[in-house]
Amino acid sequence: MQNILIDAETLASSAKEDMERKEFATYPGYIDEFNRLLSAAKEAGLEVDMKPIAPVPEGQLAAYMGVGAGTPAEREKLREIVNSSSRLYVRISSYQETPRQGPAEPILSVQRLCDRFHTVVKQLLVRREGRPTLKVNDEYDVQDLLHALLKVAFDDVRPEEYGPSFAGRPSRMDFLLKSEEIVVEVKKTREGLADKKLGEELIVDIARYAKHSDCKTLVCFVYDPEERLSNPRALESDLTSNNQGLRVLTFVRPKRD
Repeated sequence: MQNILIDAETLASSAKEDMERKEFATYPGYIDEFNRLLSAAKEAGLEVDMKPIAPVPEGQLAAYMGVGAGTPAEREKLREIVNSSSRLYVRISSYQETPRQGPAEPILSVQRLCDRFHTVVKQLLVRREGRPTLKVNDEYDVQDLLHALLKVAFDDVRPEEYGPSFAGRPSRMDFLLKSEEIVVEVKKTREGLADKKLGEELIVDIARYAKHSDCKTLVCFVYDPEERLSNPRALESDLTSNNQGLRVLTFVRPKRD
């Protein structure tokens, strides 16, 4: 039940963010996720008097499912997802025997850091009297800055923690939040590392982290300031999953308007 509660809160938060940014193309995946959570809640024996969310009729779909291209029906469907997932979260949380301690909060905190990372990068460039600053030019720079930001939100941040060997080789994770059982994997796009190759690397990472006893949630943070990815939302969707005891969340940032 705890996993359903966390996923319902994450779904409501993600759908609301996309609605505010007018990114309406993501709603079909959100429908599938809501219906999965609703089914799981009922299978767990919870009395949740809610119906599955229906798809938008074909005649009301946008010809081009791009940013800001949603039809009125599609925009309303995303709003329905936000409202329904929020209600589902409230109803599931009412079954908790003890007051909720915020199991989803660590994940949401990591997501907020990913969401605001590019804003921090730009702000660091604005210094008084031309003082030196940190310029984020490569993946190591991304790791260093994210490490500092994670320290603000979490007490125990372990960089380059060793994990189980994979394919006969020892592996290292970028950051382990041990108490929260969250691993953060960092990627920065560059020439030669775009959609296909980046996806292949992350698939390998997901496979090896599934074996780590301290990793229950893997957050893949992809920093793409030069917009090298041709379809960042597809990458997020393809690599976000919840199976075999490992929950995978993928955030490509900054989000494009």
